[in-house]
Amino acid sequence: MRKRRGRPFLTGLALLSAAVWGFGCSKKASESPPVAAVGEEKILAGEITEILERQRLLFPSAEEELAEKMRLLDSLVETRLLVQEAYRQKLDQDSLIRAFAESERPLFLLDVLYFREARDKVRLTNAEVLRYYRAFRTDRCFKQILTFDGKLADSLLSFLRRGARFDSLALLHSKDPLSAPKGGDIGWYGWSRKLPEPLFARGVEMKPGDLAGPFRMPEGWLLLQCYEQRPAQLPDLRLFEPELRKLLEPSREADRAANLVVEIRKNLNFRIVDSTARFVNLMQKELSKVVEPGRPERYSIYLQTDMLSSAQRDMPLLTFKGGAVTAGQYLQTLQGSRPMDRLVLDTTEETKARLFQLVFQEAMVNAALSKGLDKDPEFLKLFKGAVEGRMALLLKARLLSSVRIDSPAVRSYFGTHSEEFLVPAALHLFEINRPSREEIDSLKKGVRDKGQLLAAASRFTARTHLRPLNGELGWVEQHQFPELFAAAAKMKKGQIAGPIELADGSFSLIYLEAKRPARKQSFGEVKEGLWQRLWMRAADSAFAVWTAGQKKKTPVAVYPEVLQKTVDPVYYAKLKEWREQAKEGTS
Repeated sequence: MRKRRGRPFLTGLALLSAAVWGFGCSKKASESPPVAAVGEEKILAGEITEILERQRLLFPSAEEELAEKMRLLDSLVETRLLVQEAYRQKLDQDSLIRAFAESERPLFLLDVLYFREARDKVRLTNAEVLRYYRAFRTDRCFKQILTFDGKLADSLLSFLRRGARFDSLALLHSKDPLSAPKGGDIGWYGWSRKLPEPLFARGVEMKPGDLAGPFRMPEGWLLLQCYEQRPAQLPDLRLFEPELRKLLEPSREADRAANLVVEIRKNLNFRIVDSTARFVNLMQKELSKVVEPGRPERYSIYLQTDMLSSAQRDMPLLTFKGGAVTAGQYLQTLQGSRPMDRLVLDTTEETKARLFQLVFQEAMVNAALSKGLDKDPEFLKLFKGAVEGRMALLLKARLLSSVRIDSPAVRSYFGTHSEEFLVPAALHLFEINRPSREEIDSLKKGVRDKGQLLAAASRFTARTHLRPLNGELGWVEQHQFPELFAAAAKMKKGQIAGPIELADGSFSLIYLEAKRPARKQSFGEVKEGLWQRLWMRAADSAFAVWTAGQKKKTPVAVYPEVLQKTVDPVYYAKLKEWREQAKEGTS
């Protein structure tokens, strides 16, 4: 049993492997026209498009899409020059490249398994896109009840189903100070203003009078009722589809990947040996116990596994079809872990799921091999591209190894560019942000000091990622939040101000914790970062010289007019028109 290296299946494995040149292209892409030729090798327009589609990038304008495609094309041209030179220097035979290929091959098998069993199986069908398109042709107005008690939410739902008035229960029981006084009314939602997850998928199906919930939200338990609907201003289907895919497909992929792991684990007949689990629980303590005369007993992050006998070390802890994990192997994985974080083993499904990570790579690779993916053309092309990408990186590192930046050069630059090393003034702020001035005015009435503002921010700020931080923005510089900075600069420490209108149309209530004046950094503070910046600048210059020299030896042709044809100006004209219409409708 080998401990799995590399990325976890539900995070890194779902990402695109290695680098952009590691991808194969579809049949459709292989039939597209070339946008560049590097010697005898062609780079196709479809390859550029597919790379960006897999990254689910959406662009605000035709100019930005074309600029990104040109940047990507330049990168691919440089990479092909590096790869061709790497083959000339026989780097494919280098021990570092051979070691990379051997160690990374299983991970690329997992990628192809993921592509086939997760990514490719969750793409929205045309019928699903059409269904959502029709659902979003209607905007819906909702009421909500927010409680901190799941059992109370269940009881309220029962009352509502028996005919109780939603607005009356919201006034009595909802903990949301913004909507409760209005009978729970939270306004209109649709494509322009979407309900948050997990309300989104359910909300688009609701009709006036429908109830949904309770939903577990960061703020508490939430009940939802749709009470009115109206025709919506929906964009053209061509504009709607890319946005919808970016919104829904990532979560569908994650769900499918999690189910795939469960399916494979079940097929392995994965079992924990209870007697060994109890022995391991005891050893987790005994082997890390530290006893010093006159001092309290404590536990180390290291386990003295050398004290185990051979028989104890070889006790089977986990058994599965095709292998096992022993007590010694498991205890060795705990080296360096904090004692309080170590898992107490039992035979429950939760423990099985966590211990499955020990054999994850082996199990998933076996699943990929059983499907013949090691001979699959997509895997072979993906893996070959990844190895070539590593060859390119190795060659580039060797080319740039002679670049040197000495200390006098760094010191000289610091002395002649002092304006670059000013730390701008900053303000330490806490904030409550809401979509409307009315909501901030309502919250401000109940906020008289810092404690009350932080408590309200932890529940109601629209920046949901800041709720666990009580709305703390931290040290804010002028370029980050210019409207907040301008208002806070006139405040005294400990003051509260607002509503402050932001550029996006939302409003904020802020508390000023502290001010920090601008200052010049010392050489010691910037030396390391400045050296890296100057080295990167010199390295870029040296690589540009090398690339120009290679282009004299290897003919390179680029066809930007072909790449430009892959950008649809009509799409962006309609997108601009829709945004203007939506903005007018909102106002």
